[in-house]
Amino acid sequence: MKKTVVWALVLAVGLFAFAACKKSGGPGAATAKDMIAFMPQNVAGVLFIDVNRVMKVEFVTKALAEPKAAKGLQDFIQKTGLDPRTDISYLGLGLTGNLSGGEGSSPSGFGILNLKYDKAALVAKMKENKAKIVEGEYEGISTIEITAEPKAEEPKTEEPKAEEPKTEEPKAAEGTDVVPGTATPQVDVEIPKVPEKPMMAAFLNDSHIVLGPVADVKAVCDVFKKKSPSAKDNAELSNLILGANKAAIAWGVIAFKPEDVKKMVESTPMLSSLASLKAIVLYFDYANKTLDMAFKAVTSDGVKNKELADMITGFKAMGALASGQKPEIGELLNKIEVTSAADNVTIKALLPEELLVKLSKMAESEILNKMGGEVKTEDKPVEDVKPAEIK
Repeated sequence: MKKTVVWALVLAVGLFAFAACKKSGGPGAATAKDMIAFMPQNVAGVLFIDVNRVMKVEFVTKALAEPKAAKGLQDFIQKTGLDPRTDISYLGLGLTGNLSGGEGSSPSGFGILNLKYDKAALVAKMKENKAKIVEGEYEGISTIEITAEPKAEEPKTEEPKAEEPKTEEPKAAEGTDVVPGTATPQVDVEIPKVPEKPMMAAFLNDSHIVLGPVADVKAVCDVFKKKSPSAKDNAELSNLILGANKAAIAWGVIAFKPEDVKKMVESTPMLSSLASLKAIVLYFDYANKTLDMAFKAVTSDGVKNKELADMITGFKAMGALASGQKPEIGELLNKIEVTSAADNVTIKALLPEELLVKLSKMAESEILNKMGGEVKTEDKPVEDVKPAEIK
């Protein structure tokens, strides 16, 4: 089942993840305005990444020069036939669905890529790498649907079958009070409970591909074919975009419905100060070896904004005091500024490259330690486990 997710995201997530390399050089002058014109009117949020500019960031090129990252880049090129260093230009993400995460529709989304590609070569490469795809067409637009492999679930059903004789043999003489209702049904019910959302890619034109859940991709195709209105006709979203930092390398806005906010607050009382939340506006930029980032929560309650800002500042102070063994965390928290106004709460940070390097190394170390912690609980000897984990 994991293969379906991997191939569904390999174009959108993979391309962006490895798109930050030495030289720019995508297919042309794609802009956020171009991407919005392809998105459905009811989109709840948008995020745009100018990959051509990301490619020029020295910190990212240094990171990708590391052996592991370089190998990952080459693996990606091998699996898709696409070289992000020359083939990608811009990425637009659209958010749809219920943002509260409660009952009903769950959050969803799609990605639109501006890139240079050869459809036939790309599809051939995916098939060569055992991707399960079905070619098709929607509204005259060529598509490929990423499907699950039926055999992927077989190992899960075979494992419990080996255990069934052990429980059935001693209990067979006792009757059928427990045996029929416990062993087999519980395992069989769990497997189909996690159906994968079908994913699709549509080749809009020679320089744009849209990827995401089937319904979202078809909605984008309808807009592209002028059969549905675009996000340009969404007045609320347009007003939010006016106040966004569109000059940044990456920026986005998310609009929240009152009912979604209500569900979030009810499920997480700590977020009660955000009861009047209307939207989030964010951006990431990089200049002079410094990452500039900000998150603004747009609200309508100045008193609650002050309460929330004070609470975040308090958490920040406590975290800085408790970061004795990890000075990088204290340094990070000290770089964060929290402010409030009558209509917003803003969290802003300027992170120098040296700190980003420290945090990256610390995160890698923490991941290794966490992996070690999981294995240590299974075996008593601590030192005997670590070599196996490293492999």
